[in-house]
Amino acid sequence: MLTDQEIAMYTRRLEAERERLLKEIGVDSEPHNQGNDVTKAGDEEADEAEDFSNKLAIAQTLRDEVQEIDAALEKIRKGTYGNCEKCGLEIPKPLLSIAPESILCEKCKLETERN
Repeated sequence: MLTDQEIAMYTRRLEAERERLLKEIGVDSEPHNQGNDVTKAGDEEADEAEDFSNKLAIAQTLRDEVQEIDAALEKIRKGTYGNCEKCGLEIPKPLLSIAPESILCEKCKLETERN
């Protein structure tokens, strides 16, 4: 069972990571003209389109991470933080220390990944 101090620590970590990700999303979702040495206009446009597409994909991954953090913060508010959403058992503290946004214990996560 998590102590109030541990929950407060995880809350601070989650909120700080959420803010960092939101700032990164704001920067990475904007297209940037970085220029390059490509001489053909079509190649340059293709490179810029690929770069923009990659940045959008990264931004989506970051938004997904923010959603995971939001779900963990909601569990803290509800008093269910630290319990596996699938089996209900306690998520081991070493796992929460590595990934405080975790909603599944190691066993359930492995089972989910296999399916």
